[in-house]
Amino acid sequence: MFKIENLVLIDFENHSFTYNFSEGINYFIGSNNTGKTEFYKFIDFMFGSGMDIKNYDWYRGCLQKAIMKLNVNGKSYWITRTEHPEENYFKVDGDVETESIGLTEYKEKLNEIFAYDEVSLRRLREFVEENMSYRAFTMFNFLGEKGQGLTRDFLDKCRNIKYSVRLAPILNYIFNDNIERIAEIKQKIETLKERIRELEIKNDSFNFAQKQINSNLLKINSNMVFNGHNGEEIQKELSQIMRMNKEKPKRIRRSVSELEVIYSNLSEQIKIYDNTIKNYQQNEKENLNRRLMLSNLQTLLESEPSMDYLIQPLADLITGLEGSIAFGKYIISDETIKELKKQREQVALEIKKQNSKFMCYSLEEKSKAIALIQAYLQEGNKDVSSELNECKRELRQLKNELQELQNSDNSMKIKQYSKLVTELYESGKNNSEIIKTDFGRDGFRIAYLKRGNILQPVEESTDKDRKNENLYLGSMARHTLIQLSGYLAFMNILIKGNKCPIIPILVIDHLSKPFSDDNKKAVGKIIEKFYENIPKSDLQIFMFDDKNPELLGIMADHCEPLKTDDKTGFNPFYFGN
Repeated sequence: MFKIENLVLIDFENHSFTYNFSEGINYFIGSNNTGKTEFYKFIDFMFGSGMDIKNYDWYRGCLQKAIMKLNVNGKSYWITRTEHPEENYFKVDGDVETESIGLTEYKEKLNEIFAYDEVSLRRLREFVEENMSYRAFTMFNFLGEKGQGLTRDFLDKCRNIKYSVRLAPILNYIFNDNIERIAEIKQKIETLKERIRELEIKNDSFNFAQKQINSNLLKINSNMVFNGHNGEEIQKELSQIMRMNKEKPKRIRRSVSELEVIYSNLSEQIKIYDNTIKNYQQNEKENLNRRLMLSNLQTLLESEPSMDYLIQPLADLITGLEGSIAFGKYIISDETIKELKKQREQVALEIKKQNSKFMCYSLEEKSKAIALIQAYLQEGNKDVSSELNECKRELRQLKNELQELQNSDNSMKIKQYSKLVTELYESGKNNSEIIKTDFGRDGFRIAYLKRGNILQPVEESTDKDRKNENLYLGSMARHTLIQLSGYLAFMNILIKGNKCPIIPILVIDHLSKPFSDDNKKAVGKIIEKFYENIPKSDLQIFMFDDKNPELLGIMADHCEPLKTDDKTGFNPFYFGN
């Protein structure tokens, strides 16, 4: 249950004027320059927009503050904004108004009202990976005059980049059926990342210790190599060396020159593999661009079937290239490269051993080397590279699964939304020749395309051999009726879904402008149809227009003129220049 009870405007002499509102449709009539659009924007201002009213003639020097009373599920709230953006007030029923609060805190308190379901809010935050407050969802609340008639990217506020960048993750969330699994995977990813950080620290420590141990083993003329798992064997050899009863090491068969040739050959092989990998990565990058182009062409083909003769040859060409690109993917083996690098490290170590035979170390240096080896061994350094690689592999798998789940849509939900838009639009056919003509076509419906946020009129073919035909003809009035249906359908699923921090209002500015007399009343029928599924206590509509509501077929629950004998427009304390 939600209702804006009233809005009180107060001037600098503490004179006040009150607008009272009802559940359902609140309709305000005003001719040009009576503040219809200002009233429309002011509602958004009261709900936390960043508009600075001192910069607007309508308010500068004549409006001190405004107080809005809300009723949410039986609880009353008073929210106050002043001419100073950082001087705001928030009071709950029964509380005493405290000191002023900044705009950020003001919006946080409002967010607590509209995001009362903490579990859903946490899932939303985890899904979109940012704090998404009720302010982001105001894109569904406002249909302005300049944004009317849009059926592609049809939400008016999304003409603002601040809202448009947030639309895609919100739509993914609304139409996704894997919210719980996504949250579970993200938790696993965070746990894995923490484990990988720990293992990387241990691995770095081990690599350093291994290098020091093996370097000092050369100084004591040992043939052993520390690998992270043979610490006890090295300790035994150290004991034998200190008791001076260690057997003389066997002569190494290969000379330094032979080892250097082997090292050079291994390095050359590794270089060839590295170049092959770089070429493959470049091909993959080109492949990704081709796949993106193919996806865009397919999207264009969905909306423009008549372009099939141009687009299909390009799509076939890209698909052919996709299948013939770089077989290097199949000849490159990570294990092969790892083995080659491992052999090269062993040869390098062997060269060091050979060179160490020609170096003389004092007894003190050897004693120091033994002490250092024992110290590093006592630290318990172990090779964790296998576990680290396994964790990284698991992390890649989880990220791939997460990406697939986030981008997977519930086609049934999208069809249900499309059906709801079509039903709302169809409800006005007895009051609009435009709608009547549309539904005179066999199989007419409005399809929702999530990519692009498009409301697409379609004529479905009953012939299996024929494709559905997208319809593009239509007047501004037709597009506006479809757009209104789209807004109301979104409010329906958002309110019923109860998992998003949405303000349950719809604010519409000057909707009658594109309509002729024989189509106006379809507006009222569409809204009337909407209220058959959603009670008026759950959604409040505010409309500002220069036509009487009856001309739009609207039975307003509250109707009021903006210009009266006592005031010239929306702000009663403003009298123009």
